[in-house]
Amino acid sequence: MINKKNAGAVVLIMILVFMGCMGGKEKSDLYIMEELEAASSIEGTAKRIERLKIFLNNHPEHMCREFAYNKIFDTLTEDSGQSGKAMAFFDEVMGTEEDPVIRGTFCYKKFTYLWSVDSTEAIDFAASLLESDEKGFRLFVYLGFDLGYRGRNELAGEMFRKAIDVGNSSFENSFAGMLYGESLSKQGKEDLALGLLKKSADNVFAGKQLGKILWEKGERRGAIEAYINFVAGVPGERGEVKLDSLYAIVYPDNAGELDEKILESRIGHKTLLHGSRFVDTEGKYYNLSDYKGKKLVISAWSPT
Repeated sequence: MINKKNAGAVVLIMILVFMGCMGGKEKSDLYIMEELEAASSIEGTAKRIERLKIFLNNHPEHMCREFAYNKIFDTLTEDSGQSGKAMAFFDEVMGTEEDPVIRGTFCYKKFTYLWSVDSTEAIDFAASLLESDEKGFRLFVYLGFDLGYRGRNELAGEMFRKAIDVGNSSFENSFAGMLYGESLSKQGKEDLALGLLKKSADNVFAGKQLGKILWEKGERRGAIEAYINFVAGVPGERGEVKLDSLYAIVYPDNAGELDEKILESRIGHKTLLHGSRFVDTEGKYYNLSDYKGKKLVISAWSPT
């Protein structure tokens, strides 16, 4: 039993043990996150920016520097109305930041801001990125989604084409190919779209548009196969694409076999996972291919 006399010694020992368990880290990740949160929460804009820049100077390689970049940019544009300084800060960051993912996220931040004040300038900026050396896959996918939503289908398609060029894996290439195919279909370029969608057929989402095009062309069995692959990966869409009715039209004597065919096509039953790169909470990267042949449990989560 611990008495009051030696309680202080016990607490001191616990603190020393805890510090030893930190593996010699000068600052724990929790401390760094608290530092970032404190800097971001300062009410005064000038002081907030100052503290965020101190954070960046203290932790130039930390994975959360992206959040600090965005917070400074938002403070300058939304809270202070200092667009010129925001653009200067953007140029400053892009002059030193080397991570293509973080660069891409920051470019997209600038695009969304520009769109809110001058859509023409935003489009010009987006178009300039097509000729740039940017390698951020997500950047071009996000721009493609955004521009397509805003009715700029041709430029959106070019963004998806660029995403194919900068993709680093078969998954990224097939995903971007699927998006590019859908974009071309919206532009009425069915033959080009069909070729891309067939090449991207291992991405389950390609099956929806691919099935639609094939059905309209009279290639009904091919359409059914595409829809089955799609529904196997996205079960909730079975009613949306009317798969049961279409299957009964093509295979009237075997309608009862549809469930079995969907099960056979279910993702993971016959295909390997795509080679992918993951990052943990400390910013360390892992390649899925390094674990081939081993048992692996991945817990994926997002704060958003």
